[in-house]
Amino acid sequence: MGPEALRDVLAKIDGPIQGVKSPSIIEGLNLPEAIARIGLATPIHLAPATWVAHLNAPRVGGWRTYVFCGPAETALPRHGHLGDELIAVLEGSFHDEREFNTGDFAENKPGFVHDMQVSPDGRLVALISSGGAIDWAPADRSIGALLDI
Repeated sequence: MGPEALRDVLAKIDGPIQGVKSPSIIEGLNLPEAIARIGLATPIHLAPATWVAHLNAPRVGGWRTYVFCGPAETALPRHGHLGDELIAVLEGSFHDEREFNTGDFAENKPGFVHDMQVSPDGRLVALISSGGAIDWAPADRSIGALLDI
């Protein structure tokens, strides 16, 4: 997939949005128009440049959708998924057992266990939807509770 694939697909689904120019919630972060239309809640920070911002949309069937932003080499602790997880890489790259770059899409099934490591060459911005609870290790549950993921 090309680096602009996700943006192009979202634009075709939603069509143009009148009056929206380069939408962002933080300086330098441009969101696809479909996400900008829905809007994001105030970011919840783990560190100055590491945050999660939930979409301003109702949670249906236990699904939580949010944007994750982390600087180069940020690592999320190993965790499992009790439901499906969908990840769209909007900017940057990360690896778990696999490598994902801008424009890539990952689908993880219930029971999947991984850690996410942001690549050393720049920040990661990803749109993530989780269809069930995340199974954090006991020492890391406070992270999940803080971020509401």
